[in-house]
Amino acid sequence: MSINTNLYAKMQGMKGDKMKFNMFQFLHAIYVFQDLVEKELFGQATNNYARVIYVSLKMGRILKLSDYEILDLLFLALLRDNGMSAKEIFETHYQSVSTGLIPMTISREHCIRGEDNLQRFPFFSNPQNVIMYHHEHYDGTGVFGMKGENIPLMSQIIFLASNIDSVYNFDLVAKDPAIKDSMKEYVKNNKSKLFSEKITESFLRLANDDMFWNVFLNHEISNAVKKETATYNFDFTFSKIREMTSIFSRITDMSSSFTTKHSATLARNMEQMIQFYKFDEDHRQKLLIASDLHDIGKLGIHPAILEKKGSLTKNEFVVIQRHPLIGYKSINQIKGLKDVAKWILNHHEKCDGSGYPRGLFDEDLDFESKLLGCLDIYTALREDRSYRPEMTQEEAFIILFDMANRNLIDKGICEDIKHVFYKLPNQTV
Repeated sequence: MSINTNLYAKMQGMKGDKMKFNMFQFLHAIYVFQDLVEKELFGQATNNYARVIYVSLKMGRILKLSDYEILDLLFLALLRDNGMSAKEIFETHYQSVSTGLIPMTISREHCIRGEDNLQRFPFFSNPQNVIMYHHEHYDGTGVFGMKGENIPLMSQIIFLASNIDSVYNFDLVAKDPAIKDSMKEYVKNNKSKLFSEKITESFLRLANDDMFWNVFLNHEISNAVKKETATYNFDFTFSKIREMTSIFSRITDMSSSFTTKHSATLARNMEQMIQFYKFDEDHRQKLLIASDLHDIGKLGIHPAILEKKGSLTKNEFVVIQRHPLIGYKSINQIKGLKDVAKWILNHHEKCDGSGYPRGLFDEDLDFESKLLGCLDIYTALREDRSYRPEMTQEEAFIILFDMANRNLIDKGICEDIKHVFYKLPNQTV
């Protein structure tokens, strides 16, 4: 066994205290990530998520939702399309972008997947079926035929905000203030059709407030959301934070038929290494969060590349190499998760400087980055991939130690992984 003694010294100084978790930072990290994904996939970020959460927030205030309900509403508005990441759903959606027509089956399926993905998200007010029904029309002509007040109020709010933005785009008010009147008329004309009377009247009341429009006129949505959510600071343990972030493990793994369990399996493997190293609880949770989120940037990579059988072209590999940076840019927004963001950024670096995205060397990499990188390789080798079948433990360790002998990854950590996971031939880890 080759336990790093410096690591133990470091662990002794770590405390198990709760951290002050700023909800705005978490919300901001999510929509920064959504914009990064849109930019990678479609060439430009639409800033749609920021607009929809702002309008939803203001509508929630007018409708007198509680603070906890407002927080849940914002999370749901941001995560409303999380089911779209499923490979088969995304591919059809991607193909339909040029036509502007999204098939009804896609709208229905992504609502089902999205609702299912959020079953374990630690909401504050226990909202039910909001994602499932966020494309419903008040008159029952939506994708599920849900009608009237059977549609959850939060679903109605999110639908109004996203529908108006998709038809008009709130940001365009800065170029053409007359769009404000067009939006009002659109909502009035769709009262009792797309929107309830209560939702319609609430939006019209909001639309009569010049302060509401000034946010778009002055391009200050991010600051406006920050101001509105500034008081939402909670003392959370890292385990509670992981309940929030682990949802992205499932969303990420859905994006490819060959990584359906990779992040979840990596987290389980990391749990074994954590026990081996005797990390304290906070350190444990941070490493599990990093394992859950290490490939979150792959949501910005087209499935055609992720699913490709055979070798990638040079340009395709360049695209793949962006995913650690995409993940880092979003997670680094959150105070308290700076280490996690760094480990995510570094998990494809190599000790000889041949890794990506920064070409770091052994002395530049901390223990956790090396551990995450080594364990990610081992976990991937033991899984089916588009270009090869699952490897046995013996085959995986041959490759792992070959990489270590070539100074690509840390040999001591590889020895620890073998000590923890090695079993008799044909047994599953």
